[in-house]
Amino acid sequence: MKFLELSKPDFRTYTFTMEDAHVTYANTLRRLILTGVETVAFRSDMTATGTTTDVTVKQNDTPMTNEMLADRIGLLPIHVTDPTTWKEDDFLFTLTVAGEKDSVRHVKSEDFVVTDLSKAALSGGAQEEFRVPTEQFFPKSRLTNDTCLIASLQPGSGSSQQRVEIVAKATKGTGREHARFSPVSQCSYEYTPDKTEARIQEMFVKWATVSKKVQELDKASERYQELWREFNTMQVKRCFKINGKGEPYCFDFTVESIGILSVPYIVNRACEVGRQMCNRYAMIDQTKLPDEITISPADSRIIGFDFLFRGHDHTLGNLFQTWLVENHIEGEAQPRISYAGYAVPHPLRDEMVLRIGVESGKESDARAAVAAAARGCAAMFETMSVEWKGFVGSTAKPVVKASAAKQVMKASESDEKSQPRAAPKPMMARPQMASKK
Repeated sequence: MKFLELSKPDFRTYTFTMEDAHVTYANTLRRLILTGVETVAFRSDMTATGTTTDVTVKQNDTPMTNEMLADRIGLLPIHVTDPTTWKEDDFLFTLTVAGEKDSVRHVKSEDFVVTDLSKAALSGGAQEEFRVPTEQFFPKSRLTNDTCLIASLQPGSGSSQQRVEIVAKATKGTGREHARFSPVSQCSYEYTPDKTEARIQEMFVKWATVSKKVQELDKASERYQELWREFNTMQVKRCFKINGKGEPYCFDFTVESIGILSVPYIVNRACEVGRQMCNRYAMIDQTKLPDEITISPADSRIIGFDFLFRGHDHTLGNLFQTWLVENHIEGEAQPRISYAGYAVPHPLRDEMVLRIGVESGKESDARAAVAAAARGCAAMFETMSVEWKGFVGSTAKPVVKASAAKQVMKASESDEKSQPRAAPKPMMARPQMASKK
C-alpha cells in the first residue's frame, strides 16, 4: 500500500492516489475521514423536555423558532486546531445582540463573546477579565472576508427592538454522530483510469458488440465515430486499473477540508482512529469480551458464531469481513474458517453482526479469528499512517492556530500565484462500487 501523485487544486483540497489496496480498505479510509475524525462544535439536538443540549436560547426575537436558531448555531464551524485535547467546560460562548433603530442588524459569529472559564476559576477574578479574542474561534473567511451570518434583526426601538441572547458550550464529536462534526466537505474516491490504449480499445469493441449489437465497423465510417464519441462520454470510465483477480487496486482520492484542520492531519488522524478501533478487539481471544460484544451461536445452518458489535456499522463490519476472507479463507492464516460475513440488522439500531463459520464448532476458534483480523487491520492502519506521513512530510498534524490565519492566507495566496492552478480530477462513474458498504 502506498500513496502517489499529490496535488492541491486549491488551498483546502488535496487529491492523491492510493495504490496496492483492496477497495474495502480504501472505502474504510473514506468512511473514517467522514465520520471518525474529531472536531469541535455546538451540540444543538432536541432533548425530551424540548430544550437543546448545549445551546441555551434565552431570548429570540427573530422569525426563527428557538430550535431552528439553535440548529443554525450548531452548524457554525469552530476553529479548534487540536480537538483531541479540547475540554468542553473551559470556555463559555455568549451571544447578546440588540437590533438598531434605523437599520437591519446582522448577527454573525464574530458577535460571540468567549470566556476562558478555566483561567477565571483559577484566579477567582471576574469573567470579563478572561475573554478570548473571538477571531481565535471564528476567524473571517478568506473567500468572503466575513464571518458566518446567524440571523438578522429588524429595525426598531423600545418595545419593538429585537434581541438575541444565547449561551452555549462547545463539545468534541465526530461525523458519525452528526454532520456538524465532520472535518471535511468532501471525501470521495474513484477507480484510477487505465489509459492503456490496447485495454481501452478492447473494452470499446466489447461494448459495441454486447451493448450496441455491432459486429464489425469500419474505423473510417461515421457510425464508428459516433460510437467512439459515445463510448468516451461515460463508458470509458469503466476502464480502470485492475489486478490479477479483476478487481480495482488503485484509487484517486479527493479530500476537501472545511478549513479548520489540514487534509494531511485529517487523513493521518483517520488512520489512527482506525488503528485504535481495531486494537480494542485484538485480544478478545485471550481476555474478557468488551461490554459492547455479545457472542451467540450462528442464526443459520452454518456451524459458527455471531458476534454482535454495539456501536459499530458497515465500517468495521466490511473491514473485518474482507480481512477474514482474504487471509483466513482464501489465504493461509490461522485459524482456518469456513465463512465470514456481516450485516447491519436494522438501520436505526447502532449495531453490527459479524458471522464466523468454524468447522470445529468451537467459540475459541471464532474468537481467535476475529482477534487475528483486528490485529491485522490495526497493523494495516499503522502501515497506512507511516506511508501517509512519509508521503506528505511534516504536514500530517493540526493546522496552524487561528491567530496566524491571516499570515497563512497571504502565504497560500502567494504560493497559488507562483504555481499553475491544477484542475481537479473529474468524478467518474463507478459501476462496480457499492457506495454504502
